[in-house]
Amino acid sequence: MESDDAGHPNSIVTSEDVLSQDYVSCRVSLLITEKIKFHIHLYNQDSLIACVLPYHETRIFVRVIQLLKINNSKHKWFWLLPIKRSGVPLAKGTLVTHCYKDLGFMDFICSLVTKSVKAFAEYPGSSTQLRVLLSFYASTIVSALVAAEDLSDNIVAKLFPYIQKGLKSSLPDYRAATYMIICQISVKVTMEDTFVNSLASQIIRTLTRIPSLIKDGLSCLIVLLQRQKPESLGKKPFPHLCNVPDLITLLHGISETYDISPLLRYMLPHLVVSMINQVTEYISYSSQDKMDSDKVSLLNEQFLPLIRLLESRYPKTLDAVLEERLKEITDLKKQELFHQFISLSTSGGKYQFLADSDTSLLLSLNHPLAPVRLLAVNHLKNVMTTPEESIDESFIKEAILTRLDDDCMDVVLSAISAFEIYKQHFTSEVTVSHLLNLFRRAELSKNGGWYKVLEIAADILIKEEILGENDQLSNQVVVHLLPFMVINSDDMESAEMKMAVYLSKSGICSLHPLLRGWKEALENVIKSTKSEELIGVANQKMIELLADNINSGNPSSMLKMVEDLIGVGEKESFSLKQKVTFHVVMAVLVSCCSSLKETHFPFATRVFSLLQKKIKKLESVITTVEISSEWHFELMMDRGIPLELWAHYVKQLKTAQQIAVEDSVLLLFSLKNFFHTLKAPKSFPKDDTWWNPEQLQEDSRDYLRLLIGLFEMVLGGADAMHFRVLMKLFIKFFSVLWTYGSSLSNPLNCRVTAALQTQALYVGCALLSPQKGQWKHQLASASSPVVISLLINLGSPIKEVRRAAIHCFQALSGVASQFHLVIDHVVPKAEEITSDASFVVQDLTTLFEELQSEKKLKSHQKLSETLKNLLYCVYSCPSYIAKDLMKVLQGINNEMVLSQLLPMIEQLLDKSQKEPTAVLKDEAITLHLTLGKYNEYSASLLHKDPKSLEIFIKAVHTTKELSTGMPTIQITALEKITRPFFAAITDEKVQQKLLCVLFDLLVNCKNSHCSQTVSSVFKGISVNAEQVRIELEPPDKAKSLGSVQQTRRQKMQHKKSQEQESVQEVGGSYWQRVTLILELLQHKKKLKNPQILIPALFNLLSRCLEPLPPEQGSMEYTKQLILSCLLNICQKLSPEGGRIPKDILDEEKFNVELIVQCIRVSEMPQTHHHALLLLGTVAGIFPVINKTVKMVIPALIQSDGGDSAEVTRNVEDIVVKIINVFVDALPHVPEHRRLPVLVQLVDTLGAERFLWVLLLLLFEQYVTKTVLVAACGEKDAVLEADTEFWISVCCEFSVQHQIQSLMTILEYLLKLPEEKEETIPQSVSNKSESQEEVLQVFNIDAHTSKQLRHFKFLSVSFMSQLLASNNFIRKVVESGGPQVLTGLEQRLLETVLGYINAVAQSMERNADKLTGKFWRALLSKAYDLLDKVNALLPTETFIPVIRGLLENPLPSVRRKALDLLNNKLQQKTSWKKKISCI
Repeated sequence: MESDDAGHPNSIVTSEDVLSQDYVSCRVSLLITEKIKFHIHLYNQDSLIACVLPYHETRIFVRVIQLLKINNSKHKWFWLLPIKRSGVPLAKGTLVTHCYKDLGFMDFICSLVTKSVKAFAEYPGSSTQLRVLLSFYASTIVSALVAAEDLSDNIVAKLFPYIQKGLKSSLPDYRAATYMIICQISVKVTMEDTFVNSLASQIIRTLTRIPSLIKDGLSCLIVLLQRQKPESLGKKPFPHLCNVPDLITLLHGISETYDISPLLRYMLPHLVVSMINQVTEYISYSSQDKMDSDKVSLLNEQFLPLIRLLESRYPKTLDAVLEERLKEITDLKKQELFHQFISLSTSGGKYQFLADSDTSLLLSLNHPLAPVRLLAVNHLKNVMTTPEESIDESFIKEAILTRLDDDCMDVVLSAISAFEIYKQHFTSEVTVSHLLNLFRRAELSKNGGWYKVLEIAADILIKEEILGENDQLSNQVVVHLLPFMVINSDDMESAEMKMAVYLSKSGICSLHPLLRGWKEALENVIKSTKSEELIGVANQKMIELLADNINSGNPSSMLKMVEDLIGVGEKESFSLKQKVTFHVVMAVLVSCCSSLKETHFPFATRVFSLLQKKIKKLESVITTVEISSEWHFELMMDRGIPLELWAHYVKQLKTAQQIAVEDSVLLLFSLKNFFHTLKAPKSFPKDDTWWNPEQLQEDSRDYLRLLIGLFEMVLGGADAMHFRVLMKLFIKFFSVLWTYGSSLSNPLNCRVTAALQTQALYVGCALLSPQKGQWKHQLASASSPVVISLLINLGSPIKEVRRAAIHCFQALSGVASQFHLVIDHVVPKAEEITSDASFVVQDLTTLFEELQSEKKLKSHQKLSETLKNLLYCVYSCPSYIAKDLMKVLQGINNEMVLSQLLPMIEQLLDKSQKEPTAVLKDEAITLHLTLGKYNEYSASLLHKDPKSLEIFIKAVHTTKELSTGMPTIQITALEKITRPFFAAITDEKVQQKLLCVLFDLLVNCKNSHCSQTVSSVFKGISVNAEQVRIELEPPDKAKSLGSVQQTRRQKMQHKKSQEQESVQEVGGSYWQRVTLILELLQHKKKLKNPQILIPALFNLLSRCLEPLPPEQGSMEYTKQLILSCLLNICQKLSPEGGRIPKDILDEEKFNVELIVQCIRVSEMPQTHHHALLLLGTVAGIFPVINKTVKMVIPALIQSDGGDSAEVTRNVEDIVVKIINVFVDALPHVPEHRRLPVLVQLVDTLGAERFLWVLLLLLFEQYVTKTVLVAACGEKDAVLEADTEFWISVCCEFSVQHQIQSLMTILEYLLKLPEEKEETIPQSVSNKSESQEEVLQVFNIDAHTSKQLRHFKFLSVSFMSQLLASNNFIRKVVESGGPQVLTGLEQRLLETVLGYINAVAQSMERNADKLTGKFWRALLSKAYDLLDKVNALLPTETFIPVIRGLLENPLPSVRRKALDLLNNKLQQKTSWKKKISCI
């Protein structure tokens, strides 16, 4: 076609290319394109590429490019030539790189889109066909922008016209692609503000054209403003932005994930300006002389939602702005207009000017002048009664509450009246809080004006029935009003007295149960009491009344009230009213602790805590200042605080004197009253020997805790006169103080320090010393806790405690009692006991050691009775005392001690098993200590008293952990089974029982610690083999087959059903038990008469060989254990491997055939190892080795008839494993037995066939094991010794067999790879040998390359040494001289020469490698071997051998033969005449 004729097809493709893009992937379109290719490839290349460019990663694109002629380097599409040639699609990365480097190509892509959009505009409804192109456009341009390191202005300028077209387009995909490009440009480059403003304005103006993309457009705008940060976009885009539908909703959604502040920074100033313009319009219009009321109403209606919105969201800010604006307006007309404007808000009234002031209500309420504030509060009261006023409720409430805190009394009074008017708008909590704050601030003695305020406040609190709505608020009101009801003045006209009387009559006394009856009581007191006695009588009456009300009230509600009163007492008191109230409250609390019948211990505990805290603060005053004598008598009496003390105290307060002494006296009276009101609870023990805190009920514990606290306060000097009270409790109470410090469970939840314990001991000593003999006798008796308590203190780790305790014992010295032996024994050793905490243990052990003697001395009975009395107390005393007593008596061990403690052990074990969490830590330690009494001194009790054995076994089965960090009872009990303990048990049945328990425990326990302990115990004790034999018996005592004849019968294929049933009767649990016992026997050294176990072990072995049910699993491990046990027994009976006397072990009991059968039926190498190792050991003990080996080996190789290579290989593999077992066991065999064992083994196997295997395995053992354990300086000596042994083994066999073995070894070495990673053998000349599988003698995979090289070198080196050894030469001579080598010389030389040839080739291949040195050394050693072979040949044999070598097919062998001949000729000249034979 001519160029003129090309117009038509060109126009077709140009106008239709974009329409065909969506069908490019269609096979038909491709065919059409190829049909008209003679037009397209010449004149329409750009259009054609435009069609297929979106499909650049497909084969279609490649096919189209291959249609084009683009070979010219200057061609526009020359860069696509590699695509045309390779046929590989265009990669995305290549396309993107070309796009940002070639702006012409970028323009081509962009113009392609615009042309396509324009073309599709003529075909409405087909825009979806552009999706592929627009997707390609977006991904390519955006990727190019990302990939470009620096975006030049040229790129941005090139893209900008297309961006504008994209923003104007109505196609969603085109617009979305444009947004993506804008975002990427914004991220990569910084643009000028004019450019950014133009771009942003265009985005805003076109947002609403495509509703589905408004959110995307806003996001694009935010990215643009965020990255570019222009100063201003101007006013014009703002209206367009405001016209966007649901703009606020869309921005809120975007803001949840992204930062939209850049857009808000543009919008908000324009929004504010717009609003202000409207406000200005409002004011300017309203300022006109002639106003249209309808227009004003319309403006008000428009502004009302905005003002209300601002007021609801930003009330404080709006108030501040309006307030500042109000200050700026001075013109009256403008002020009126402004008030009209702010009246639109709900709180507009607070900005109105007051009639009598030149300021607004808001400013007047906060005015610095009190009259102005008063005026404002009064105006506020008028506003509250006028509903038309537009002042919001929150403002009124805040104003009233603020003025309640005013410092002007008139303002406060007006505010309280306003509060009364507006009280319905306040919650109960707010009402109580602010009105009580008035009571806190009020000072009636200084300002009488407070009276009226408090009167109104009290009326509001009481008349509104707040006290009946909420108990917590009710208690809060009473607690804060109580100081105003306490009488601290005798002047009836004083404000304080008037307020006290008013409150008593106000109704609060009838509303709250605490104050019930106070109105009448105060009236009676006032009527009947003199003025000077009024304070004391009134306060004492209040104390009695409040205490009675608390005691008679509801316990739960009164407990809350007591907590509130305690809160009052805990606060610091500063004013007269507060100080008097504190002591009244303290006296009330002390009085209400106890009723006539009992003490309320929850009350008492809290009250004592408060009293203790206050007394400690005044401790220095109480201990240093002398209390006035006038109060001494009253402190001794059981009655309340003296009436005169109240008046005296108030007088001292009013005169501002130091009142620390008076405070101290009042506290001492409260402490004294607390003493006298404290009553022991009904549950408290009365006749028990011990006060046991662990068993007391909660109220009894509280009582004991309070006694301890009181004693500590008395010791501190608080009230020394009350030692009399505590003396009534002397015996039992002091025993608690002396011992409670060692309690770990702390049931009283209090702490007795070592200092307090020591003080109590010294106080006890002081009280003991003056006592008369009869009283001392009672104190030192077994019914008293004194001696036991003091005895355990002698073992205290604190020296001063021991010193104080021995002083107490000295006070009891010489007193006749059940413990006089102990007392008289320890008193003379006071110095030693004080110095050493452990001395008392040794001393008591010495005292009672006579009881361990078999001789019955005169003092035996008395000592026994004394010890029984000591031990008897553990059943009634607390566990922490029993624990310490066991520590003190830990050195005393005999049957009687254990017998006495058995009931307690059983009791604690029962508790541990049933309620482990309830066991106290002290009880747990006590149990551990008492189990320690099971020892060699008490072991004989186990067969005398079956109960003791039963309890011990029970302990062994107690597995619960009683305390963290403490071993279980089970572990402790097991650890008591020591070698001396077990040996001391004379009854074998008891020993057997314990063994049975141990083994059963091992079977059933799942705790590894328990298993380890059982193993350790069994390992330590000395056991008779008969006892173990019994445990190995099956449950039904069924005997298995054991004799040789019976064993042979097992081989029968058809067994009798009865036999099968007898085997299967034994379950898996039995075999598990047997296995565990056998495991224990592996390391058992202390085993008496071990030969007794041999029949039982063979019996078990026989059972293992019987058919078992499938669920039983494999018995291989059990077999190995049995064989190992048999081996251990043999080694014990004959450590040197010699014969065993027949009376010890009869040879007939040793069933060798069973061992052989193990090898035959087992496929496990470990089983073979154990069996053969046992046979090797037995060989030295019994003359059975020949029979054994002859039975084992033929059975293994009898199936190899030579007919099947596979069978032969299997047999060879098995034999290698057997020989390997012997080699591995060799280090464990005595040296003098090693050579005979190996010789016998090889004789039976056949030296001709398997001697080489033995040698190679010996070499492997040296390379992989011996050389590793040998010291650096000893390796040569070890190798020399091993080589001599190997030569000795070889020389036990014929010369022919040795030569044959050497040739086989060389052949085997040829089959090994050069290096570990290689699989091709060194010799490639013999394909049949290289292809066959190599016998696994030296496992390549299991060893390193270095070990492989060492193995090869050692093998060749040994062969050279063997041929040159004296033993070998002697063997040759003894066998008939050189003639014995006839027929082997040539084969040996050929084999050696072949090996040398292979090594030489390997050396050449590895000359440049690190292993080159090794190959040179190996080649040298191979030549040395050749020399040794050559030296063996006699002259008459040499010539025929050389003739045979010269006929060898290998040139290297023939060449070496000539070298050998040449060497011989130079050495021997006498037989040159024989050369003609060659």
